[in-house]
Amino acid sequence: MADTTRITVTLPTEQVAELRKLTDNVSGYVAEAVARQLLGADLQRHQEEHGAFTAPA
Repeated sequence: MADTTRITVTLPTEQVAELRKLTDNVSGYVAEAVARQLLGADLQRHQEEHGAFTAPA
């Protein structure tokens, strides 16, 4: 299991209510969302540096 750090995040009450409808593991859900955002940012930086991805030949 990966190391973890406890943090406090403030979200609008409505968002928390919707999250709790989707999952009983809010921390895991948020961690996955953050991981997707970070991966997207990495892919964007890669394309800016090396050009757009292309389909395999």
